[in-house]
Amino acid sequence: MKKIKVYMAILLVVTILFAFVGCQPAPVKQSENTSKPQEEANKDGFVIAWSPLFLGNSWQTQNWALAQEIAKNNPEIKEIILANPDFNPENQSNLIRNLIDKNVDAIIIQAVSPTALVPAVEEAVEQGIVVIMQDCMVNSDKVTSKVYVDDNEWSKMTGQWLVDKMGGKGKVIVLNGIAGNTTNQGRWTEAEKILKSTPGVEVLAEANCDWEKAKAQATVANWLTAYPKIDGVWSQGGEMTAGTIDEFKKVKRPLVPMVGEAYNGFLKMWKQSKNEGFTSIAPSLPCYNVQISLELALRALKGQEVPKTVVVPLPLVTDDNLDQYIKEDKPDDYWVFDEISQEEVNKIIDSAK
Repeated sequence: MKKIKVYMAILLVVTILFAFVGCQPAPVKQSENTSKPQEEANKDGFVIAWSPLFLGNSWQTQNWALAQEIAKNNPEIKEIILANPDFNPENQSNLIRNLIDKNVDAIIIQAVSPTALVPAVEEAVEQGIVVIMQDCMVNSDKVTSKVYVDDNEWSKMTGQWLVDKMGGKGKVIVLNGIAGNTTNQGRWTEAEKILKSTPGVEVLAEANCDWEKAKAQATVANWLTAYPKIDGVWSQGGEMTAGTIDEFKKVKRPLVPMVGEAYNGFLKMWKQSKNEGFTSIAPSLPCYNVQISLELALRALKGQEVPKTVVVPLPLVTDDNLDQYIKEDKPDDYWVFDEISQEEVNKIIDSAK
């Protein structure tokens, strides 16, 4: 009899336990692309961080100013945070991990290193943070989206343009950006092949001047002393080309065809020198890429599908359309491909789907 009572008691306990467990919500299986509950996250607006390479030149400063202006005028953005690594990959990795700890909603990143940043970037995605790579990529597809211009197009176009303008022969100097940077390498790779494989073209010298005017001026001043004949300048930065023109004029050397960029100070010099026969071409990495990146982040945060890759059409200034893009009322350090309309942003993104 006692045994029966014990068995009945055990059965009663087990029954209660099963009933209790049955009342609990079933575990939810998360997909590989985990994200935060958007209704909760968007209650007061989203917190978005921007981590550039650095803020050491006018182009980056203008990007940040544009990002702040967009955030200020968009009620969906509660706060935008600057995470400046000063071109140090370890700093950038640490900053990204700090942003993960702060539980930000999205991070827009220009990767200082395509390899060193991979672990931190993937950690952010795994924690449900929207990650948009802007301009400078990481070697990983585990991001929300990538936004960039086609540097190969830039490279081929400018290399061939210079060869053609020199009539297929001549001596060339080369001004590159920051060594090891993906944009720098992308812009130079195809142009280098074209210049060095053209039988009549000789590349006299190459230097990494970090897209800075002062460094380019010092370098070109030395080259003008060393080389009595220079027939063309391949440069991947508007400030560097502007500095090159200054140095040519200082020593009264005739201007030669030079590749430039849509830096307002250079465009003004180009216009002033056209009557001397000066010619150029100026593709540009537009500041509005940060605007496109912010729109992608917001769409992803609201649960909308976004393209994995957005290749932004390469804007181009030529001898024929130069007057259309010069901004006489803007300072020299202004970059002319700045903010665009929301309609244009939507068109670029939607065409990538």
